[in-house]
Amino acid sequence: MKDVDARVQYGIQFGKSRGFIKSGDPIVIVTGWKSGSGFTNTIRIVYVENEKKEKQKEFCKKKMQTLKTLQAICENLQKISEICKNITKSIAV
Repeated sequence: MKDVDARVQYGIQFGKSRGFIKSGDPIVIVTGWKSGSGFTNTIRIVYVENEKKEKQKEFCKKKMQTLKTLQAICENLQKISEICKNITKSIAV
């Protein structure tokens, strides 16, 4: 799905750079589950976002990735802490 989204975004940016698509325009996106003719199974109508909204979305996406990474680090630190406690208990005995 990421590949399809990347191609759609590229197409939108290409259209905007050539001047035949502008922010707020409705566009029809036709995609398929497999490359080649005969595999089209999705049609979407979307409105082209303005640059500011696109940048805000990208910023939020990066922040979410950072938060997920930090969450994983915290979970690992908690596990390490538990291991250290268990080691300390076994040494004390």
